[in-house]
Amino acid sequence: MSEINQSLDRGLEVLETIDLSAEPLGVRELSRRLGLGATIIQRALNTLLERGFIEQVDETRRYRIGYRSVSLGMSIRHGNTTARIAQLHLARLAEEHGLNGFLGALRAGRGVYVLSVPSKHRLVVRLDAGEILPLHSTALGRILLAAAGEDRSLELLEANPLEEFTDKTITEPARIVRQLKSVREAGFVVVDGENIAGVTSVGAPVRGANGKVIAGVSVAYMPNTVSLKQDEITRLIVDAASAISDSLGCPSTARNSWEMD
Repeated sequence: MSEINQSLDRGLEVLETIDLSAEPLGVRELSRRLGLGATIIQRALNTLLERGFIEQVDETRRYRIGYRSVSLGMSIRHGNTTARIAQLHLARLAEEHGLNGFLGALRAGRGVYVLSVPSKHRLVVRLDAGEILPLHSTALGRILLAAAGEDRSLELLEANPLEEFTDKTITEPARIVRQLKSVREAGFVVVDGENIAGVTSVGAPVRGANGKVIAGVSVAYMPNTVSLKQDEITRLIVDAASAISDSLGCPSTARNSWEMD
């Protein structure tokens, strides 16, 4: 039998137990279920929490699956193919036009970056896969909210106070939700300076083989660092999203669908 790392094995046991539970679990319950001491459980929880694989519910101090775990799930379910295809299109936009590109998805009630393709030009925005994506202040976030629908979007936006990143950031959930209808009608969204001062982002939806929205793509740039006009950049990201969707097998009849997978 191959030798295993006992600490890692215990940590994975804790993670699997939390994942399989229908509700958040505390230290005592995990200790009882796994037959391990509370100190060992707490050490594993601290590590998983620090790395983002679990998160703690503020009200109960119990633990549930975190954004990095659901990001890995995204990679298994959609991400390998979707990210690989998106990488090709976003890399071209970064190389040819100096646009920072992103692929993101909604998982476990949070926006998560699945892929980041930074530009090598004057403005470079670097993010890691699995990082939290602000739903309220980015074009990518607005696309995911538009696909989630008004009721779900309001619920997501009201879950926690919205951070005011710049003096342009909209922090009123109802105001953001009111804008989502126009996003669906246009098929894209432009957000100007709400997440990073002076930076504009443009986003569009990505649809899978069932025609449902599975993710979004966006580009971010400073208008004075690129030669393209905003409508040209909008066309580039909309075309990229459509090409990614086509490669994933999205039916032509569902190209305007906003139903979320």
